[in-house]
Amino acid sequence: MIKNITVREIEYIAEKLAQEFFLINEYVADISSRPADVLEHCLSEAFQAIEKKFIYPDLLSRAGIFFYLMIKKSPFECCNKRIAVTTLLAFLFANNKWLMVDPRKLLRFSRWVGDSLPEFKEEVVMATEKFLRKHTVNLEG
Repeated sequence: MIKNITVREIEYIAEKLAQEFFLINEYVADISSRPADVLEHCLSEAFQAIEKKFIYPDLLSRAGIFFYLMIKKSPFECCNKRIAVTTLLAFLFANNKWLMVDPRKLLRFSRWVGDSLPEFKEEVVMATEKFLRKHTVNLEG
């Protein structure tokens, strides 16, 4: 069973982890100033079910669409790609998975997703899933 991630967990990541590990000496907006319901929409779309069947049925398809939406919908005032990367790692870790990829490659990939044209959403989400399938490993224990 897939362990989902909550709005509260993402807000914690945005406020604490992203500030401490990624944003030294950079401006970070207060998370309470984030646009209303955008983050919630990202979560609801990624974890949506119709008649008890998930639209994104497996862990990496959910992770892929969620990563895409976190970057493209900009649920925070700033630093959405960094927060998306950190949230992706937390979501995978919660499900006993990890990304084995050079951090610079992951950063370049997140920038590519951010620069993609909205009309290519389906293709970019598929590429994101492919990227995750290639680089995701099981954690032992």
